Amino acid sequence: MLDKDRANSMIRFWAISERVLLVKLKGHPFNLSIIQVYAPTSEHTEEEVEAFYEEVEQAKKQCKSQDIVMIMGDLNAKVGKGREGDTVGPHGLGERNERGESWIEWCLENGQVIMNTWFQHHPRRLYTWISPGDSARNQIDYITINQRFRNAVMQVKGYPEADCASDHVLLICHLKIKLRKLKKSKITPKLEVSQISRNETLKQQFNVEVQNRYSVLENESETPDEWTIFRDAIVYGAESVIPKTKKKAKQKWMTDEILQLMDKRRAVKHENDKYKELNNRIRNKCSEEKEK
Repeated sequence: MLDKDRANSMIRFWAISERVLLVKLKGHPFNLSIIQVYAPTSEHTEEEVEAFYEEVEQAKKQCKSQDIVMIMGDLNAKVGKGREGDTVGPHGLGERNERGESWIEWCLENGQVIMNTWFQHHPRRLYTWISPGDSARNQIDYITINQRFRNAVMQVKGYPEADCASDHVLLICHLKIKLRKLKKSKITPKLEVSQISRNETLKQQFNVEVQNRYSVLENESETPDEWTIFRDAIVYGAESVIPKTKKKAKQKWMTDEILQLMDKRRAVKHENDKYKELNNRIRNKCSEEKEK
């Protein structure tokens, strides 16, 4: 869900559960950690709500103390109108409820500021959810940031005119921060060098390639450097002849047959029926091998 520029800055993501996701971006001078959440509704039990907050806590533990930490999403809680220290601003909406108290308490304990209560707007920019039949409009979605970096947030407001096929209103935060593009390290494949001693044909091919390359380099060089030519000839011969090591399966139960099926599945990822058929076969095979 990141655009190309932001995706280039992504360090890693953690899918904590179906309700909590953490994405970490490389920033300067501090990294940006975004925790996206979807809290249980009022129909769910208190135990489920407590489990949700434990998952948010788990995501936050993956963030370093100097990170810019933002939490955003549907909290299914009303913090209401009225300031609460430096956590809740004076521009909330509606009456506070029990879930709102729990959310404020969590933010207080974790040094988070609920930013969409700190900017004065018309009510149409404050509500984030419309009930069925448009009988009520509530503020239950929030964007927070840790206290230290609250000045990095320039604006937070809702966009009710956005066409996003939802009873929720799009909530946007303008954040001032520099992101850095991550340089991906080049992975050099390993060669099965031991094959030379075991395979006479391969050994002869390697010798021929090295000798031929050595002759070419020696003739092309104006000021021959014996060591450099010798080294380059050996590297060239090795890369041309010696087979690369195959990727080893991470799971002990993984078989070559499953890996081959995965390759086939990857090739038909745009053909839904074939993809689903292969996907089911892979799942069944994985279950069988795990049992063994």
